[in-house]
Amino acid sequence: MIIAVVDNYKITDSEYHVELVRMMKNMHLNQPDTVCKNRAIEYLIDGVLLLQSARSADLSVKPDEVQNELIEMMLEYQTEDDFKQMLGRRGLDLEKIKLRIHDNILVEKYIQEVFHYSDEEIPDEQLEKFYRDNEDKFQTPERIRVSHILISNQSETAMRKLEEIRKKVKSPTDFADFARKLSQCPSCECYGDLGFIPRGKMVQEFEDVAFSLDPYEVSQPVRTVFGWHLIMTTDRQSSHQADFQTIKQALGNRLKRIEAELRLIRKLKQLRTQAKVRVYEERL
Repeated sequence: MIIAVVDNYKITDSEYHVELVRMMKNMHLNQPDTVCKNRAIEYLIDGVLLLQSARSADLSVKPDEVQNELIEMMLEYQTEDDFKQMLGRRGLDLEKIKLRIHDNILVEKYIQEVFHYSDEEIPDEQLEKFYRDNEDKFQTPERIRVSHILISNQSETAMRKLEEIRKKVKSPTDFADFARKLSQCPSCECYGDLGFIPRGKMVQEFEDVAFSLDPYEVSQPVRTVFGWHLIMTTDRQSSHQADFQTIKQALGNRLKRIEAELRLIRKLKQLRTQAKVRVYEERL
């Protein structure tokens, strides 16, 4: 089934499905919503337009480049049969996948060749003006390092169980041991450690308690939509302003990347105006 047509190129449902799955993973979705579907088809359309431009450029792809990429792809599967079964499910064969790899490499080379960011350094005066005009963007927020023990239901029994655990915790090591053995959060593999978090990352009930704790103080049981938690804050980093001299090099590189990305966006807009694009919305 054809999902879209870009000039003479037909985007098939198998191509669309592969991109849709990738987009769902990027957006952390179990089911694709309208935004996810639109992003997937727009990405494919942009890819076709860039491929057409790349084919007209003086670029080439060597056979060993394709072979190396193919080997990397095959290594993601347990056996060669698993790899072939994947191709079958997507309506592909080895030659088609090699062609797709070839085209992907060609587009990557085209982007690097035409839209790479300049090696010319941005003057310090220009960088410092940008820094001064956007000082709030270079403010590192207050962060705390947090560990927790989660029982993933909201019953009174779960709360009382955490109350009993709290009574037994006499040290950070005790907390880590209980987290490793009893917590129902994936962070149990890290002894309950969630790493450093700024405000606004966790649900409000969790955050309010975590930021109020003294170092290594263990909270009373805290109820959230995820269940009941015991929380321990293990470190705190105050908010601070990033020094211009420290970030100057990274800022210059970032601004050059942004300029390259804007040139790519402008090129894609130009290609869109010149191409005939039809999307079968009802098939998405």
